[in-house]
Amino acid sequence: MVTKQYNKAYPIDKSKLNRNRWMFIKEGLRRGYDIKKIHPQKRIFFVEKNGKGFIYDTLPGALVARTHIPYIANKFFQKKIMKASGVSVAETFGIAKSVDDLKQITCRFPCVVKPVQGSLSQNVFTNIGDAQELRKLVKKVTDSKGGTALIEEMVTGKEYRFLTVNGKLVSCVEKDPARIVGDGIHTVQELIDIKNADPERGAHDSLTHTIHRIAIDDFVKEKLQNENVVLDDVLAKDRNIVIGTNVFVLYGGDFIEKTSEVHETFVDVSERFSQMNDIFIVGFDVIAEDITKDANKQKYIFNELNEQPFFDVNEKCNIGTGAPVAKVMWDEIEKIDIMTKKFLLF
Repeated sequence: MVTKQYNKAYPIDKSKLNRNRWMFIKEGLRRGYDIKKIHPQKRIFFVEKNGKGFIYDTLPGALVARTHIPYIANKFFQKKIMKASGVSVAETFGIAKSVDDLKQITCRFPCVVKPVQGSLSQNVFTNIGDAQELRKLVKKVTDSKGGTALIEEMVTGKEYRFLTVNGKLVSCVEKDPARIVGDGIHTVQELIDIKNADPERGAHDSLTHTIHRIAIDDFVKEKLQNENVVLDDVLAKDRNIVIGTNVFVLYGGDFIEKTSEVHETFVDVSERFSQMNDIFIVGFDVIAEDITKDANKQKYIFNELNEQPFFDVNEKCNIGTGAPVAKVMWDEIEKIDIMTKKFLLF
């Protein structure tokens, strides 16, 4: 019996869980499921109701036996898998474990450098214009712990997070980098303070918030310098300045609900890939000129995929209504009858 094998439970500390993981657990508890953490360090949970249940790591599907995609956390292999499935991806110029590896790589500028593995858009550098800048940023990535740099084509457009659950697209949000809009009255600093005053915005490293405050770091100051403004300047009415260095909301950006606007061709691409590879939940980072128009008539890429997605950005986006992702996940779990007496890994 699984209950004998896992006869010790550990407290589920909400403050140590990312918001999406807690949202999933909370919805399960609301439905009457008994959910226990069964490993002292890892995020492994035991779900039971009426003598049936399952075990999952982080989120259902994260280590599911039926998922047969190898190396899914590796962005280089992700692209190979997506391309083989007929999904448009950015051209890969090469991977580098050190700057010396650049001697063997030919790339076009501008280009992008990112870690082969990682999340939250950390150490992702775009619009790299020349070989000198490329060397500097590859070194930054490879000097990080276990860092291997992926160098790829630069594709311009708006950035989105598509989310599928059990092979169906349930949400799309646009990722908008941190920006301020002038009103002719407030200074740049005051405009940042007004935006940061939103109680939904947490500190940069907060696990319990979906959107985060703008941190005035050296990168933001450089952005302002490029716009010929300083923090004490009053920004002219309607002047719009992007001051974020990254679209991810950890850097002060916003998530905008766009699900109803997604063209059927984009829906088809995301759902077909999820169904072909049998992934229960997957988040796609998509760059496109216009998701309201035919995907086949524009340049677009599915940039990355994640089977442990931060789905709170889809459910709790700060502009628009969002989608009830946790509810949909439990609805689908109940529909596919994953609850068994065997308590399989899901």
